[in-house]
Amino acid sequence: MLSIIIQYSVISVVMILLLHYLYNFFKDTLTVPKVKDLIHHPGKQYEKIFELDNVSLEFGKGALDSIAEKAYESKTGARGLRTILEKILLEPLYDCPSQKDLQKVVINEKSVKNDEKPLYILRNEKKFVNKK
Repeated sequence: MLSIIIQYSVISVVMILLLHYLYNFFKDTLTVPKVKDLIHHPGKQYEKIFELDNVSLEFGKGALDSIAEKAYESKTGARGLRTILEKILLEPLYDCPSQKDLQKVVINEKSVKNDEKPLYILRNEKKFVNKK
């Protein structure tokens, strides 16, 4: 009876070590550059949605890197990436149909890191940033 208990204990310890190894292996496989590559697909989808209202969507310098870092830090991968993009683009998506003179929405690094609203560029080339 004691030998069976020892065998099950050894098997349990081995399984725990294996699970720990697998967790650490897969946890580190999704890197910031890989997440940045994933942004391309949902970003293109949002660009198409904005195009329906004749508005272009642009990701400024550092914005994609900041989004990738945020998704990587949250350890949620592609799902977290989509959530971050939705949070950033929610208000501009609702603003587009009502603002007929809106030409472009620019997502910059501040929009991502500081939760500021994106830059709106009007057709008559005036720029303004919505304040929260």
